[in-house]
Amino acid sequence: MADIEKRAIPRPTSRDAVRAIEQNRRLLGEAHISGVTEVQTKRGRAAAVLAVFEHKPRRAMPKTLRAQADGRTVEVPLVVKVGEPLRPQGR
Repeated sequence: MADIEKRAIPRPTSRDAVRAIEQNRRLLGEAHISGVTEVQTKRGRAAAVLAVFEHKPRRAMPKTLRAQADGRTVEVPLVVKVGEPLRPQGR
């Protein structure tokens, strides 16, 4: 039996996370904030997409978003938070 080499799965970068936001706008449409954050994974720190919703999203959100660029696909973690929208502070 031939040995099967494990392909190295690239850790997502902040650039990958921004691409994931751009390429998944439709899915993240209900979010009042979407941005990039860092998370700790089994393989170390990685960039992730942060999506903040005012109410629980109508559809189930995936655990990752795909970002495609330069002939490669990267799975970017998705962090979903539910809370009040940010409001400017009064003086």
